[in-house]
Amino acid sequence: IKALRKGSVDMGTSTEFPFVTEVIQGRNLKVITTVYRGDVVYIASRRDRGIRKPSDLKGKKIAVTLGTQLEFFLARYLLYHGMTLEDIHIIDTRLQSLIDPLLSGEADGVVCAEPDLKIVRSEIGDIINSWPLQNEQPTYAVIVCRGEFVKYHPNLTKRFLQALRKAELYYQDNPQKSRAQILDYPARKDSVFKDDLPFMSYGLYLEKPFLVMLEDEARWFIARGQSDAMDVPNFLDFIYFDGLDSVKPDGISIIR
Repeated sequence: IKALRKGSVDMGTSTEFPFVTEVIQGRNLKVITTVYRGDVVYIASRRDRGIRKPSDLKGKKIAVTLGTQLEFFLARYLLYHGMTLEDIHIIDTRLQSLIDPLLSGEADGVVCAEPDLKIVRSEIGDIINSWPLQNEQPTYAVIVCRGEFVKYHPNLTKRFLQALRKAELYYQDNPQKSRAQILDYPARKDSVFKDDLPFMSYGLYLEKPFLVMLEDEARWFIARGQSDAMDVPNFLDFIYFDGLDSVKPDGISIIR
């Protein structure tokens, strides 16, 4: 996303969260497809601190990385259980050391994903509760292009999506072999992918829950005062439908 902002690349990948950040700041970017959806964010908490159910989180110290999707899901989860972020004590922690406060005892809980959750369970699993935070709302990986690129290079965008469609069909027909190939790639060995693969659904989609997610995250940013805009953008203007429509029309369920 940063490279797209600088103009040094025409196309990039990210989750939908930084894409929303760029859109509400006025960037001309377009999603051409999502490539996976997953439910991978959890809150892990210590039973030895009296946390046995979600309502016990009130007044507790929770490690989370502020300004990220982890905070967004935590805020929604607390609201669902009758609380807000003001009802807990937040320990703002870098992603690279997110679970350290929990393991050391400084924090009573942590918001994290794999492989951090696996490490927590292996270190102090006998005193840990963990609950999924996403409430069946998946997070997405997206392919994002500069608006000018899809405008002037629609055929190239289509060819790129055709290649992704071939990869999608290969993955569907050879799931075990595909996963082994992904994990055998040098940059992926011993990585997050090993633990996350079972929880991710790979495929090319522009679906209704994705649009809902974009709008929910935009409302959250605006409510926090992180945007000069007062209204949620019309994200239909920031999705390029023509490419996927020509390659996999049944992958689109967003009403245009």
